Amino acid sequence: MNPSNRPTRFLLLTDGPFETTRLTSALTSSDHGAVEIEEVHSADRVRELVQRSPQEFAAAFAYYSSAADESGRWLAHAAQLTTWIPLVFVVAETDLVALHRLGRTAKCGVLHGASIGPDDVRRSLAYAVGAFEQIREESATRRTAVETARAKDKLATSHATLERWAAELEIANARLREVDDLKTKFLSEDSHEIRTPLAAVVSAAKIIMKHHQTKPDVVTRFGNTILVEGDRLTRLLNEFLDLTKIEAGCVDWHDSDVVAASLVDDAIAGIAAVADEKGIDLVAD
Repeated sequence: MNPSNRPTRFLLLTDGPFETTRLTSALTSSDHGAVEIEEVHSADRVRELVQRSPQEFAAAFAYYSSAADESGRWLAHAAQLTTWIPLVFVVAETDLVALHRLGRTAKCGVLHGASIGPDDVRRSLAYAVGAFEQIREESATRRTAVETARAKDKLATSHATLERWAAELEIANARLREVDDLKTKFLSEDSHEIRTPLAAVVSAAKIIMKHHQTKPDVVTRFGNTILVEGDRLTRLLNEFLDLTKIEAGCVDWHDSDVVAASLVDDAIAGIAAVADEKGIDLVAD
């Protein structure tokens, strides 16, 4: 029975005139109490009404005649409503083609037009409601399966992203260790090079200050030493302090052939002031 005072509402899909008196009477006598039947003429209209008010209608009846639907298209279109609302097809008892077609759908109730009674209506509606609930459960199961698959794909993508980030971090850490090793090597192997030109500049300056009046030639000789070693010191300091090049990996070590005599002459010139200050004569052999 309908517990409220409102009538139970049903939809009737038909493409022609249909006498609703017997159907209304059978519904009223099959525990539905007061009923209302709204007649519509297209499956799209049924779908529109149900979509707008999902709880408004208890079920839909569809009057079907195989003679008016030789291709079966109308039936296929109407049968799609089983995903929206419990559906019962009403057919003439002698329309065997219609019964055969509807039997293959197995997702709707079937009511013989020649025997519309309370028991028949009750059975067909019960079957339609059960089929509708089964369709909804199957749809929910498929939807859950799709959502689960999407979640798994998203998780797999996130896992792959995390693995890629971990690999990138490992590469970055390896690069940082390489840069740190390069700095250590640079400092340990080249820092002593700064002391040599610095000592030469200081010694040359001392000699000039001490002998510039008695030995004017020292000004030119050791002044040049100050300039040369000062340039060398500047170059070394620039290389030493330019850590950005080291961090960027722009400092390369190159082995090349050199003239030993030139290296010796440069070395003597660089420490000549220090040797002269200490009274040491340097001779290249």
